[in-house]
Amino acid sequence: MDVAQHLKLFFDPGSLAFIGASRKTAKDDGDTNPVETMLADGYKGKVYPVNPNASEIMGLKSYRSILDVPGGIDMAVISLPRERLCQAVTECIQKRVKAIIIYSMGLDDGDDAEGKHIQAEAIRLAREGGARVVGPNTFGVINAFNGLNTYWAPMYTEKKIPMGAVCQSGIFSYRSWPDPPRGWGRMVGKVLDLGNLGDIDYADALEYYETDPDTKLIFLHMERVRNGRRFFEVARRVARKKPILVLKVGRSEEAARVVASHTGALGGKDEVYDGAFRQCGIIRVRDVDELADLTRAFLFLPPLKGNGVGIIGHVGGIRGMGTDAFKAAGLNIAPLSRDTLERMGKLFPSWIRPFNPLDTWPAGIIHGYQQSTEQLVDLMLADPTVSGLLFVVWTVPPDEFKAWDATDIARRAAARFPDKPICTWGYGPDSAGWQAILEKTPGLLWFPTPERVARALAALHQRWRFLQETDE
Repeated sequence: MDVAQHLKLFFDPGSLAFIGASRKTAKDDGDTNPVETMLADGYKGKVYPVNPNASEIMGLKSYRSILDVPGGIDMAVISLPRERLCQAVTECIQKRVKAIIIYSMGLDDGDDAEGKHIQAEAIRLAREGGARVVGPNTFGVINAFNGLNTYWAPMYTEKKIPMGAVCQSGIFSYRSWPDPPRGWGRMVGKVLDLGNLGDIDYADALEYYETDPDTKLIFLHMERVRNGRRFFEVARRVARKKPILVLKVGRSEEAARVVASHTGALGGKDEVYDGAFRQCGIIRVRDVDELADLTRAFLFLPPLKGNGVGIIGHVGGIRGMGTDAFKAAGLNIAPLSRDTLERMGKLFPSWIRPFNPLDTWPAGIIHGYQQSTEQLVDLMLADPTVSGLLFVVWTVPPDEFKAWDATDIARRAAARFPDKPICTWGYGPDSAGWQAILEKTPGLLWFPTPERVARALAALHQRWRFLQETDE
């Protein structure tokens, strides 16, 4: 059985056993336990609690040992002190379980040699018995599409984000996720928490997500890479099929020491990771704001097929701000063609010549904001040097200042130029309302700052260049 098939057992088991299942419920101590969570989230497979001190847990018959469970078991979740871990793994192998999640802590993430030895022995027993392990020191797996959730908290019931996440922490499961992409809730479709990376690793997870029909975008929260050569070889192949975002933590020496105390992770030089990520087509994000922005960009915007962008708005201050933001992100302000500039010039008074970034105010004085802006947006997007656009708008309530309502202008432009990403940024009192209206249109997104627009478009261009350079 290859690793992708093994991971299908983790994400879609027909039956699973919780070894060390708790009898406590949310009403008992204000927390939940995985058996309770699993039942609440609607998992349809068979669930077998294993606890020698209980005859029933959450209305389910409890067994003294996994060996007492009738029939076969696809996956086992072990929640036991480390001293009992190897015996539990041995019994899983005797039961012919092929997928094992280990919650247990104090192993490779601990400070003593005994814990590291126990982890190594547990992994050896599993692998020799034909099983694979997620963890130890993990929350396990979430598959929001089938109700599978081995975490300790219930899932959201909103529409799921078509993303596959791989973490070394429970933080990037779903409860700490940034603002959801439009049309979806906060719930990431599939999550795999690798914990200590005892067995299953990032390369394995990428091979699963590579062909998973539920996954359109892949996110990695990474503290370290094990077997770097294999990881980057697999990542380069997978990145040609699906965008891969990575939040690599431990950039500073102090953070690296903190990371090492979390999962026993020992990272390498950050600049080495940076170069390797770029070569294999991985898009690096620096914080959760950028993660949220790039998630939305890759799900909803077309690629940026050149590094020249246009900036248009009715305030002159955006010229310097936008230029600084795009240059810092590695993009260029597109030099508009002579023909485009001549056509634009006909809308402006004789005392000013238009250029990119474009302040439309003088043209609006003569021809009105609505008419002149729509023509100028079309002229800019039609220019072959412009691959994408930042459209700056004034976010006044449309019912109060209809003359300044640019939502229809932006939406019509996105429909006319579907192969060019259009990003909007606005200043004013009704940004949330404008975002809701604008983002009903494909190829059009709202961002809270010009800098975040620039980073999103730069990521779209980085991926497009990678695909062009590796085209076979």
